[in-house]
Amino acid sequence: MNMQKHSEDILALDSPVYSHMRIIRMFGKKKESKFTVVTIEKMSQRGLSFRSFLRLPINENVVWSFQIRLGESYLVVEGVILNAKLTQQGYAYEMQWNMSEENSEQLDQLAVRLPQMIKLYNKAARSYNLYSNDKASRKQIDLLC
Repeated sequence: MNMQKHSEDILALDSPVYSHMRIIRMFGKKKESKFTVVTIEKMSQRGLSFRSFLRLPINENVVWSFQIRLGESYLVVEGVILNAKLTQQGYAYEMQWNMSEENSEQLDQLAVRLPQMIKLYNKAARSYNLYSNDKASRKQIDLLC
């Protein structure tokens, strides 16, 4: 998974990052909906772009929480969905971060740790490809359980 930096510090991900997402507040009242998995495609200091097959409410009074797994820990960040577009691959959403002090700390951690995790992911993917190619040239098949 490589990431490319564009203008305004946007990280465009070559491979998707999956996140759990749910509603945590509606119209100022605390809510906790069930989690759904979404595919994050781009991230910036202001928000992110993601895809889902679900039609989600777009309202500034609906606050969403994203749990992004980085290694053994999770970062939890909050934001609101600004707009959506229906595509052949589902709905494409744009979300803006809430800029609370706690959320800002989580976003700072994400900015530092995400490049490290991408390097580890790339290393693991290269190792898997080398292993797969080496095993394909053998006459025996090893079964891993």
